[in-house]
Amino acid sequence: MKRINNHQYIYIYINQDVHKGLLCIKDTNIPLYLILEDISKGYTIKEIVESHSALEKETLQNALEEIAQHYSYLTPPMYQ
Repeated sequence: MKRINNHQYIYIYINQDVHKGLLCIKDTNIPLYLILEDISKGYTIKEIVESHSALEKETLQNALEEIAQHYSYLTPPMYQ
């Protein structure tokens, strides 16, 4: 597990030597922002996984869940 901003993650990591320290998905060098861009363009999880041979569906789903949980910690209490 890796700590990022005091949170532990299993499916997301940062390595300063990979993509200048961008958030990446475990066991790949795929920056998370690329996946989020694909989702915003309407691609399905299946299509995203098929377009990235190093990416497994379960890993992607878990990484997205982790990042969603991370940002839920940043939500002000009045909006939770």
